[in-house]
Amino acid sequence: MIHFQQEFDRLISSLPTEKSAMQKLRKDAFNDFLQIGLPTKKWEDWRFTDFSSIEDFPSKIVDSNQRDAVDLSLNKISGAYHIISINGLFQSSLSSLPKHITIKTGDEFFDSHHSVFINNKDSNPFEFLNTSFMRSGLSININENVIIDKPIQIINIITDSATSKMIHPRLFIESGKNSDATIIEHYYSMTDNEFLHNPVSQINLNKNAVMKFVRIVENNRQLKHIGKSQFDLKQDSQLQYVSFSCESNLIRHDVAIDFNGDGATASLNGLSISENDEHQDQNIILNHLNNFCNSDQSFKNILSDSSSGVFNGKVIVHKGTRQTDANQSNKNLVLSPSSLMNANPQLEIYSEDVKCSHGSTTGQISPEELFYLRSRGLNKKKAMELIVEGFAADIIELIQFKEAREYISNRVSAILGRVLA
Repeated sequence: MIHFQQEFDRLISSLPTEKSAMQKLRKDAFNDFLQIGLPTKKWEDWRFTDFSSIEDFPSKIVDSNQRDAVDLSLNKISGAYHIISINGLFQSSLSSLPKHITIKTGDEFFDSHHSVFINNKDSNPFEFLNTSFMRSGLSININENVIIDKPIQIINIITDSATSKMIHPRLFIESGKNSDATIIEHYYSMTDNEFLHNPVSQINLNKNAVMKFVRIVENNRQLKHIGKSQFDLKQDSQLQYVSFSCESNLIRHDVAIDFNGDGATASLNGLSISENDEHQDQNIILNHLNNFCNSDQSFKNILSDSSSGVFNGKVIVHKGTRQTDANQSNKNLVLSPSSLMNANPQLEIYSEDVKCSHGSTTGQISPEELFYLRSRGLNKKKAMELIVEGFAADIIELIQFKEAREYISNRVSAILGRVLA
């Protein structure tokens, strides 16, 4: 933990003109981080993931003046607006923004969203770390009663650097009532060096707002990506969430959804592909706090080599709620006897007027399916590719935006072509 203290002291000394309220916010969060420390195997929701390498990881904060050349053609999804962030800093000159949204960053962001950062009873140590080290921050406000005509792709790029670094992006999205938007939150690394990437996102959907949200994490095998996404759903709002993650040494993603209005609905779906000795940990918590709310979850993992994965999903139906409908599914495909998957679907129901289900399965490629395809003239590799791609397709096809769907499908095909070679 010494290097975190050293970097925090260096950050504070580099910001002599920062507002006292912001400095206090940082210091309070860092003290909270030091007090609770990094997760250990004794923490129930963190017990299957080893974070000891982060404690010993000599990360340094990225120099705010660093401006590496970036080839945006590698990860821009066509047909979308683009909001570009390089090494945690918003790049206005590289971004294309739609009408009917407002962007805030720097002091303007902190001044208007100060309450978001304090008194969060659900904060984890990495969220405290994010609040301690976040730089400019970024907020997006979508106006009321508007339909954004194209998806908004938020591209978070990590560029090459000489030494180990850490970045702590902060994103806040407010979707006005009766609005409709598609957001693509995209994390991409251009470096082969070690990195700690620790983003926190807060997304609020106001009354009758509709949001299609796609989260893509594709990094490098030296990168540790620890993220948290918090969704607040007001009355009759609708969230369709699809995530895709691959190619990182360590991924831990916490998703928390609070149903804070009657009639809110959420569809959560995720696909993770792990190879070599990579580890991915998905932790999902859904709080059904109001009436007539529906949620559906479907998360899939594909594991090969000596990789490992965790799915920890919890649905909490709180006392006094009526007509809750919640379904949860976790399916895992293990391609190697050396791979390991830990699955823990959970239901906590404190109300009688509910309809809930959950289940998890982990297995290998069906010999019968493989035999059937090979009997039709396919070689073993091609037959396995078809089976695994079919397994993944159920999640990918839920993405309504064609170009994003094709982008992820191509990435999946490229990885499977390598894994199954």
